[in-house]
Amino acid sequence: MILGDVDSNLAARIRMSDASLYKILDQLDLQERSSDPSPDPSSTGYPFRRRGVLVQLRQPSATTPSTYLVFTRSLSATELSFLHGSFVHNNSQCVALLEALNGATHAMAGRVSRCTHIDGMVHEVRVQFHDNIDPQIFCPEAVRHSVLVVDDDPMMIALARHYLEELNATVDEAPNGKVAIEKALIHPYDLILMDIDMPVCDGVTATKELRHKSYAGLIVAYTSMNAPDERARCLGAGLDIHVPKPCSAKDFVAVLRASHAEIVRSSLSGDPTMHELINAFVASLPDRVIALQQALETSDGAGLISTATALREGGASVGFSPIAEAARAVEGAAAKQGIGPSPTNGPAATEVEIKATELVRQCRMAPGVR
Repeated sequence: MILGDVDSNLAARIRMSDASLYKILDQLDLQERSSDPSPDPSSTGYPFRRRGVLVQLRQPSATTPSTYLVFTRSLSATELSFLHGSFVHNNSQCVALLEALNGATHAMAGRVSRCTHIDGMVHEVRVQFHDNIDPQIFCPEAVRHSVLVVDDDPMMIALARHYLEELNATVDEAPNGKVAIEKALIHPYDLILMDIDMPVCDGVTATKELRHKSYAGLIVAYTSMNAPDERARCLGAGLDIHVPKPCSAKDFVAVLRASHAEIVRSSLSGDPTMHELINAFVASLPDRVIALQQALETSDGAGLISTATALREGGASVGFSPIAEAARAVEGAAAKQGIGPSPTNGPAATEVEIKATELVRQCRMAPGVR
C-alpha cells in the first residue's frame, strides 16, 4: 500500500475532545492492569499516546485503501494499538507512519489482528507488524536507561530511584563524587544525576575529574543550589543540564528523554566508505574536549581557537555539521572578546564560555558508526 491523502480526523470523526480520548485510554490501561498487576511492557506494549498518527487501512473486501489520522495507545516490538472511529475487519492491511525520537519517519506495515468496540463509535484496533520493530526507536518509555544517582542524602536517592524505575530505568547509586568517579569509569552510564554539595568529593570536582578522564556521558546537576552563578559554574565544569531539587516525575521524564534524543549523527553515516573516517573523528573528540576545557581554564586563546578550528574543519569533513557550527561560534566569540574564566564575583559566564560549553555538549553527543 502507498500512503495517500488524509480522509478524516479521528477526534472529529468520533466527535470527542482530546480529554475524552485520554479518559478512554486511562480506562483501558486501568482494565489491563487489573487483569495483570505486573504486565511485561515488552510484550503487552509501552505507553505510546500520540495524536494524529497517519495510518492507511485496506479492508479485505476493498480494492483501495483509506487513510486516517488516529490516536495511538501502545507500541511493542510486534504490535501497535490505536483508537479508531469505526469497525475494522481482522486481516485488514495497515501501514502506520511512526515518528522516531530523532525525528525520522518510518512506514510500518502489518495486518489488523483485533478490533474491539469500546464506546459509541470508538474502537481499539490492534495491528500485528509483518516484521518486528525496536520500540526504543519511537518510544521513550521503551528505552532501558542505566542511571547513576550521586547524593549523600539517602532520601533523595530513594526518591530518584522511585521515579526512575517507574520510567524503566536501572538505577545505581553513589554517596559522594569519589565513589561516582570509580563507578562511572568502570561502567559508562546513560546518565549520571550528580548532587553538587557533598562530603568527600563534591559534584563539580567529580565532574571535572570525569571529563578530564574523557568520560563523555550525560551528567546532570541534580541540586538545590539554583542561583544563576551556580548554574554557570556547573555548566562550566562539564555538567550538561541543571535540574533543581526537588524533582517531579515530569523532570525525570525530560532528563531521560534528553539522554536518548540528543545525539549528533554524521550526515555521511549512510556511506560505508566514510565509516572509518567518522569513527576516527569521534575517537578524537574526548582529547579535543579536554584541550578545549584546559584552554578556557588557562586563558589560552591560541589553544582555544586552534582546537575549535580543528573541530570545525574535521566536523564539516565527516558530516557533523552541528559540531562544525558550534566550533565556528567559539572561534567568533574568542576572536571578538578574548577568553578567560568569568570573574569570581560575576554571575554570568562569558560569551566564549557559553559557546565553548555548547561545543563540548555537541561533541559528547556524537556516536560512531558500526
